[in-house]
Amino acid sequence: MARAKRHYIPNQIWHITQRCHKREFLLKFKQDRHRWIQWLFEAKRRFGLVVLNYVVTSNHILCRALHKMCYVKSRIM
Repeated sequence: MARAKRHYIPNQIWHITQRCHKREFLLKFKQDRHRWIQWLFEAKRRFGLVVLNYVVTSNHILCRALHKMCYVKSRIM
């Protein structure tokens, strides 16, 4: 079944939650968690995100992000 389209709402904080498949502990090793953090900051650089905070545990990830243009615009006003 296809996913519903994602809607972009300007000037909003994105709360992203990702759980490992079947609730398995796929991020139990330190190097796996560090690799995920590398991917997060690569996405930050590529897509112009401001990462407000993040948590990486052994079976899920929580992240709050804001698009950089929204952040810059609010700082100017």
